[in-house]
Amino acid sequence: MVPPPVPRVDAHSPGTADDISLVVRSVASPLAVVHLVRTLWSLDAREAVLIRSLVNDVWRVTAEERHFALKVYRAGRWSVNEVAWEQDLARLLRAEGLTDAEPVPLADGRLAGTVSAPEGDRPVVLTTWAAAAKPHPPFDDALYAEFGALAARFHDTAATMSSVHDARVFTLESVLAAPAERVGRALQGLGRHADAVMVGERADRAHREMLGLMSAGLRHGVRHGDVSLDNVLVTASGLTLHDFDLSGHGWPAADLVGALSTPHSDAFLEGYETIRPLQPVERRALPHLRVAELVRNLDFHLTDKAAIRGVESVGEGWVDAELAALRVSDER
Repeated sequence: MVPPPVPRVDAHSPGTADDISLVVRSVASPLAVVHLVRTLWSLDAREAVLIRSLVNDVWRVTAEERHFALKVYRAGRWSVNEVAWEQDLARLLRAEGLTDAEPVPLADGRLAGTVSAPEGDRPVVLTTWAAAAKPHPPFDDALYAEFGALAARFHDTAATMSSVHDARVFTLESVLAAPAERVGRALQGLGRHADAVMVGERADRAHREMLGLMSAGLRHGVRHGDVSLDNVLVTASGLTLHDFDLSGHGWPAADLVGALSTPHSDAFLEGYETIRPLQPVERRALPHLRVAELVRNLDFHLTDKAAIRGVESVGEGWVDAELAALRVSDER
């Protein structure tokens, strides 16, 4: 029998015994995954292979001579309702040829279910397996122009979406203020006080600027949340977009900041604007949305990943790279 959750000691955000667990993240066995797919989807699953395990777990499941992708989401992050909204989005994008993976409903018709784990209930979804490959370097302007057009088509298509499920909502608090506070605490804990001060200053300035831009009519809508070539596949009919577990209501322009920091930024923007021209207020927002993205990345590496893999992972270089980018983001 799995013992009940017990309180986690956290001086910064004390909780109750009902919302705290001794386990940060568990990983199921292949046999358990096979049983799960048989039970929830009524598919004759025969094999499960763990593809990736970090915040979420992704499995390739073989059932009835087909391959499927099972995603097991982190406990306590997204509700089952929000994950079902994500699957509604994927269905719409699949119908428009913008993604390859087709959501597979559970045997009872729902788009998302849950699995019990020591750390709490975790949402689960199943999709068809997308077998196409990611783009391989060297990358060029032609690829980024097509990539930009794909991002614009995503934004235009997602704007037409309707769902009975609740979408995730991304606010200045969730994408900037709260992550900056966590990053500052983590850096202070590592003795990197000057870095902590710098992050706070950059985040505070971006927050003030964004408030003004929101008042000026900054366009709101569905964002992908992680528009990078890591989430793109190359198919016979062109590029497709994947991994919508950070999608929700926010500022679509935030999806551009990653590609616009590459040497192919002009090509990406040209491709994007052939379909969806940027508004002047969105252009003014881009540097501040870039700050929010860098702070979010720091939050992931300093808190989420460190909780799973240990603080030694901070030495992999990602934190220093993001801090270096953030230092120059506010230079005039």
